[in-house]
Order: sequence, then C-alpha cells, then structure tokens
Amino acid sequence: MEYLLDDRQMKKVDSNSIDEVGIPSVVLMERAALAVSGLVERLACERKASGRRHVRILCVCGKGNNGADGLAAARHLSQAGFDTDIYEVGKDGAGTEEYEVQKNILKNLHVSFVDSGQDNIVQFSEYDFIIDAIFGIGLSRDVQGVHAEVIEKINTAEKYGTEVVSVDIPSGISALDGHVCGIAVRAGHTVTFGFNKLGMALYPGREYAGSVTVADIGFAARSSGGNEGLEALERIAGKCPVMMLDKSDLQNIPKRNGDVNKGNCGKVLIAAGSENMGGAACLSAAAAYRTGCGLVRVFTHENNRIPLLSLVPEAIPVTYGGEPDSGILSKLKESCLWADCIVAGPGLSVTDSGRKILYTILASGSKAALIIDADGLNILAERGDVPSALSGYGGKIILTPHVGEMTRLTKQSISDVKSQPVLCAKEYALSTGTVCVLKDAATVISDGASAFVNMSGNCGMATAGSGDVLTGVVAGMMCAGFDDALTAAATAVYVHGLAGDICRERFGDYAMKAWDLTDGVCEVLAKAGR
Repeated sequence: MEYLLDDRQMKKVDSNSIDEVGIPSVVLMERAALAVSGLVERLACERKASGRRHVRILCVCGKGNNGADGLAAARHLSQAGFDTDIYEVGKDGAGTEEYEVQKNILKNLHVSFVDSGQDNIVQFSEYDFIIDAIFGIGLSRDVQGVHAEVIEKINTAEKYGTEVVSVDIPSGISALDGHVCGIAVRAGHTVTFGFNKLGMALYPGREYAGSVTVADIGFAARSSGGNEGLEALERIAGKCPVMMLDKSDLQNIPKRNGDVNKGNCGKVLIAAGSENMGGAACLSAAAAYRTGCGLVRVFTHENNRIPLLSLVPEAIPVTYGGEPDSGILSKLKESCLWADCIVAGPGLSVTDSGRKILYTILASGSKAALIIDADGLNILAERGDVPSALSGYGGKIILTPHVGEMTRLTKQSISDVKSQPVLCAKEYALSTGTVCVLKDAATVISDGASAFVNMSGNCGMATAGSGDVLTGVVAGMMCAGFDDALTAAATAVYVHGLAGDICRERFGDYAMKAWDLTDGVCEVLAKAGR
C-alpha cells in the first residue's frame, strides 16, 4: 500500500525533513536529481542501443526549486557525457536560492544555456529528451504567457518523437485534484519524490503523467512502514492521506483453511435481473463464484432461470413472476437471513417490483454486508433521504455508484462529482454511514474517514456489464475474511481492474466483454496464490 499526497501534505513532509529532522535541502535535491538523471540515462542508453548515435537532452527549467532539481539532474547527465542544454523559462530576475546555487555550478562546468533570442532559435523537437522542470507541486494558478508558450512547444516536440520526463509532476497539473491549470505538459514519464501525488492518480492528471516512478529521496516520513508508517505520516502531513493498493497487497487477501466447506466460504444472495434484464444477474453471480464464494443464491425474475442455469449452473435460483407477492417476498427475507453478503440492484429496474425487493431487503433484519448497486441506487435516489432509508439495516452497507448515479444520489452536477471525486465519496460515505465506491476511470473507495484511489484497470472496461462483474467481486471479497469493509471493497476494485488489464492484453480495448472479466479475475487470484 502506498499513500497519495496532495500539495499541502507534501510540503509538510518536505518541511519536516528539513526544519525538524535537519536534513539539508541540498541533500534531498541531490537525491531527487539522481533519480531523474538515472531514468533519463537509462532511456537514453536504450535509444543508443537501437541505433541512435548522438543523444541530445534539453532541460527546461522554471526558476523555483523544481527548476533547481532539473538543473541538478542536467549536471549529472552532462557529467555522464550526454549532450545537455539548459533552457530557462522567464529570463528576468533571479530564481530561488537553491536555483541560483545549481545554476552557478552549471556555469562553472560550462554547461550550455540556450534561449530563444533572435540569433538562437531553439527547436525543441531536435532534442531526443526534454526534462520538464518548470513548475512543481505548488502551482495554484492557470499557466499563462511565456510559460504556456513553452509548454505548448514541449507538447509539440513530443508529437515528433521527443521523450518528455517531468520532475515531480507534469508542469501545469494540480497536485490536489489532477486538473489542468490552463495548459500542462504531456509527459511520457514522471519521476516524483517521496510519495505519489493525488493529482497524478486522478484524471486528467494521471493521463498527463505517463509512467510514474516514485523515488525515495530520504524524506523522514517514509522511514516506517505499515500502521506505524501511517501514524508517522499523519502526524507530519495531517489526518487521512489517501491510499492506493499495489500487487503486493493481494497477499493480504485471507487464505482459506484446509478444512473449509461451501457453507463457510461465503453465502451470497444476489437480488438482480428484472423481466428483461437477466444478464446482470448472471454476470454478478459468475463473478461472485470466481472470487471465492461458496454458495450464490439468485433472486430474479422467472424469465432468467434458464439463462442463469445455462451460464452459471452452480447458482441457486429463487424466481418470481409478475409482481412479487407476500409469499415470494417472505422467501426473499428468509434468503437475506441465510446470507453472509447480499447484493441488491443489478438489472433490477426502477419499478414497483424493484422497490418492493429493495425495501424488503432493507427491512429484513439481516446483519449481512449489503452491496447496493445500479437500480438499487436509482430507487434510493427517488426517495431522496438516503440516510433515513438505510438507517434501519443491521449490517454494513456498500454503495457502488458510477458518476451518473452519484449525481442522482447527491443532486450535484457531473462536473462537481468528477472535479472532486475523493471529497465527494468521503462526504457521501460519512453522511450515509456506508462505504462508497465511486466508480470512474479512477475509482474512489471511502468509508468517510479514509479513502483509496484505484490505479488498476483501463478504458476497455467501459462496456456493458463491467459494473455487474465488479459487484460480484465485491461480494466475494466481503466474504473472504477481511477485518474491515473498506479494505475488502478497495481490494475488490483493484482485482477487478487487474482482471481488465489482463483482458486488455488478450483482447485489446475494443473487443473486451464483461464476461471476459470473470476469467480475468481467476488469473489475478491464481497469480496471487488465492
């Protein structure tokens, strides 16, 4: 697990290391420069190995400490024998103290400074590599004037084959929420320091950052791991850094004991699939089984019985025809009390039947984990007072809205939800007492106190039924034995995204189908030894 820090939190980490611990800023800067120059050197050697005899590097620097990092990296590259030039953005006035120190060293070493004067027009596209060191994480205004012009030149050069490496964050991207401050550098690679930045985990910042390398340059807050490390970081940077999972976290999925049986591997009830929407029930049931559930009972319209048993013969159907009457709703309540985890909503339809099913589940007296998805959320949105609707349920509730469903639940606009997804998910989870899984290209999972941003998955997963598969995977992780629902839900989203990444390799972005994801889940869990 890694932490995602915003600009304010990262500045506190930096200040703590320098002012409280006593690590000189020049030491941190030198290690940052080595991380950047090391990546550029490896990329440059790859170009030479492919036949490029002469590699040229241009370091484009603003006059702050991000620019100073760039100057120090350029020094290492020049001393390693690479043809390295410096381009300063904003010629008037001195830079920060650190910048002027680094500049003076380069002058003494006779490293070339170039500009765009009348007799020396710099063609950015003539360089093999551009190091973007214009703005760091502290940018809080739109980029304008000469800085915008230079960023446009960098992006144009990238289109002609120049590789762009950004220092800490692509210039023009907000470290807080990933929005573009007017214009931003489109980097192929970003070397960021200490911790990944929240703005490079959220879109569009994630797309602009390219491949991100997190370099440990010696910040004191990284000295401990696990809960001890989180406590130390929170003391320095403030409460609740946002987190992300990586593949090592798959080892935290609880292992099965050797003497288990289907009855104690998780009993799941899926209330899904109206008269003409049976596919959602099949996808969720298949995904739940693929994620380790021992028994899956599906409460669905009778039209779905044959397709369900054809596609998921392990499923246990409980069906109704027409409007669910008191007898079938009594069976639904009985199933709720049987289940360890309940899913309500995929393909349910916003009808009187759907409403009866959802509210029967909420009033069932069950203490099972309850995942409300799709039309279950739309039915809740009709009511308006969601906290009141959920207040009588006895178990933990997980809500899984996509952005459109979130707008109906919160009455916010799409732009409001997408511009602040972490804040939106945290506030909604807190107000409803749930775990909120806000689904988007960068899915956010929060219980109101902590949050994860998911880093797996791809655009090929934008296909009908992908969310139904996720719901089944969440159900599986809820039955796996995690200590808390937040970690279980975050792990489910991560596994689902990894399954999508496997399917992308196999089928590409266009041909991937939701059913393929269920097989992808198998591979993810098998590789993790689960």
